[in-house]
Amino acid sequence: MIHLVKEKAYGFRFLQSIVILDGDVKIPQCNKYKNILLLPGGNSPEKIIAQFLWDTSDDSPIWDKIQPGYSKQIAFKDFKLKDILNNFEESKSRETAKKWFNSQSEYWGRGCARVITPWIKQNQSIIDDFVDNLKLLLNKYKTNI
Repeated sequence: MIHLVKEKAYGFRFLQSIVILDGDVKIPQCNKYKNILLLPGGNSPEKIIAQFLWDTSDDSPIWDKIQPGYSKQIAFKDFKLKDILNNFEESKSRETAKKWFNSQSEYWGRGCARVITPWIKQNQSIIDDFVDNLKLLLNKYKTNI
């Protein structure tokens, strides 16, 4: 997708679209592209949620809010955190992270809200920054239409 923005492909130019990419995407001179935003957290959503769940204490009420009986042991039964987060073999890690995420999403409710909502609450300042940047970008579109 970055390639389409860089090449100014139809539909990917400023005023034609807003492109929101995972927070781990490395874009040299990102500020050069007026229509790109990175998701907050500095990593892929899958890796962010994996780290969040791993860091959540076993006795946290978050686990039962996700799903009664759900636990860290269930979340990481088939996948090790180090394999999900492995930054040395990025393509393999990305694939593993997506497989893990998809295997767990059935427990997390519609849109994975029962996991994403508590993560948002714990990371409200970076969420607010993202929303502010999105609003600024939307206003640029509004004034240029």
